[in-house]
Amino acid sequence: MILDSLHCLLPVQIDSLEFNINDYPTKTELTNLLLEKADKNHTHKISEITDYSVDTSMSDNSVKPVQNKIIKSYVDSNISNVKQSIQDSNTGLPSKAPLVHTHTKSQITDLNSLVLGVRYTDNTTGTYNLYGEEVIS
Repeated sequence: MILDSLHCLLPVQIDSLEFNINDYPTKTELTNLLLEKADKNHTHKISEITDYSVDTSMSDNSVKPVQNKIIKSYVDSNISNVKQSIQDSNTGLPSKAPLVHTHTKSQITDLNSLVLGVRYTDNTTGTYNLYGEEVIS
C-alpha cells in the first residue's frame, strides 16, 4: 500500500522493499557510538597531539614548525651581520653622487685643458680654441 503511494514519486517502479532492521543500530547503540566521537568544532592542546614535533634548529628543507626561541636566536645572531653590512654600505655613501647628476663649470677641474684642446678652423682667418683665442701651431 505504501509502495503504491510512493510510485508517483519514484522514477522507477519498486516491486518490493526489503530491509533487515537488525542491520541498523538501535537508539542506544547509536547514542553510545556518538558519545565516542568529538564535536566537529573541538580543539586540542599541543601536548595532546601524539605525533606533533617541532624543529629545534633552522633548516632549509624542513616543513615542521620551528620554536619561537629558535627563530629569535637565529635572528639575533644574524642581525649584527646585517647591521654591519648596512654600516659598511653607508660609510662610503656620503662621498658618492647620485647616478644621474650635473656639474657646474667650476666643479670640472680640467675644463680649461679640455676646452683649449678643442679647436676649430676658420679657413679665412686661422685656427681658434672655443674661447675664440687664436691658436698658433
